[in-house]
Amino acid sequence: MGESGARQGMRAAGRRLGAVLVAAWAAAPAALGAGALQVTVRDLGTAGLEQAQAADLDRSGAAVGHALERATGRYLPFRWAPGGQAEPLPLLAGDDRGLASATNDAGLVVGWSGQSTGGVRPVAWRRAAGGGWQVVALPLGGFASGMALDCNEAGWIAGQGLDPQSGRTHALRWRPDPLTGGWQLEDVHGLLPSGTHHTRLSGIDQSGARMCGEVYEEPWVSEAFLLELGNAPRHTPVAQSDLLAVALDLNDAAEIVGYRYRPVYPWQFEAYHWEQSAGLRVLPDLGGGFSGAAAIEETGWIAGVSALPQQPRPLRAVLWEPDPLQPSGYALQRLPGLGGTDGQSRALGIRERIDPTTGAVSHRLVAGWAEDAAGQAHAVVWEVQLGGGPAPPPAPLPLVLSVRTDRTSYRRGETAHITVTVTDSAGQPLGGAQLTVEVSAPSGRSYRYAATAGPGGSALFTHRLRRGDGRGAYQVVARAAAPGYLDGTASTGFLLR
Repeated sequence: MGESGARQGMRAAGRRLGAVLVAAWAAAPAALGAGALQVTVRDLGTAGLEQAQAADLDRSGAAVGHALERATGRYLPFRWAPGGQAEPLPLLAGDDRGLASATNDAGLVVGWSGQSTGGVRPVAWRRAAGGGWQVVALPLGGFASGMALDCNEAGWIAGQGLDPQSGRTHALRWRPDPLTGGWQLEDVHGLLPSGTHHTRLSGIDQSGARMCGEVYEEPWVSEAFLLELGNAPRHTPVAQSDLLAVALDLNDAAEIVGYRYRPVYPWQFEAYHWEQSAGLRVLPDLGGGFSGAAAIEETGWIAGVSALPQQPRPLRAVLWEPDPLQPSGYALQRLPGLGGTDGQSRALGIRERIDPTTGAVSHRLVAGWAEDAAGQAHAVVWEVQLGGGPAPPPAPLPLVLSVRTDRTSYRRGETAHITVTVTDSAGQPLGGAQLTVEVSAPSGRSYRYAATAGPGGSALFTHRLRRGDGRGAYQVVARAAAPGYLDGTASTGFLLR
């Protein structure tokens, strides 16, 4: 990505790609939180290769990440279904390596695909109509290479791209295009006080209008920021001064987490939480002077890593639980190792799970990796709940929906044929699901149709284009419902010429 040395090792892997070593500096080890946690460790294995890690997950417990093929040194992208089955994600034609960095509840996965001898391209994976996975190259415009680092529930994507003319990385956002079913590239580098600096987006909220990332310059100047887009784009510095600051994630409350450090030996790092009302707060650590926050969920719980006060700084997966009685506003909680061992581990992603009957958070899911007794890293998911009592029932799984028209443009009097397909998160068709389609015309009129999915999970809808509805862009929104599942939504569009 046009970066060199230590910074490439810290940044090129991106938001949740696993190579970020982060830390905190504190005068004394922090006390662990007093709240009793019940934690179950789900071992996802190594996907048949030597090492694996889960970088992110959705609320059903499906995780995404990568595995290492040690003989070739290649990373390969994978998705683990809620039951733990590993599914390889396809690469772009001619590529031999890749990483999955983030996912959403609709089944979208983002990351990158590349060649061992060349650059990398930002990609998205989504369920193919007939099952399996489809890899889509995100548009790069004039950029030579790039990475997709985060996505939201609406399909907005954040990342970075390399400008071949200047050799600088630019912060990029990809906006879903309902007319094509793809994405449109937006370069937001010019909205930041970048000058000749590199920029990157590492997180994006559910609106797609608020993002976090960094402005940085070789070798050691870095500023984490919050970028808010709208009628008057606004950039807010998160952490500055002589500390190098990296922002890794944000939630819908615009709370940002990451790490910062001084570029002097012995390197010491501190995890932080930032919000506009309270500013930056350093999070407690395990006493090893090496910790950092990787992800934050909507209720403020934070997942990350912290080192024990030993050499050579053994890493442990941790949670920071909101606690107003603590000076930092957070209590530190260690997550257990794999199979009762106390090997190294790291937490990289976190989601809250909602109880469908009460609407309250029942427990939290954390993605990451943990070593087994032989020191081999396994992808894992920790299931965390407060206090005692039985484990909450599994949350409903999301429906995965696709909608397409037989053409991208029509003339008056013609009929648009609209196909809707619904599957579960494992790609199995869901016959009997209730499907609706709403077609919105430029005139403001809307037309609603309903059908039941056939045995193959599909239904065909037809819409005759009327003279009074006007020329221009039409929007098609499909919805699906089935007992025991979260409703699914997908959209597309077409033109009337």
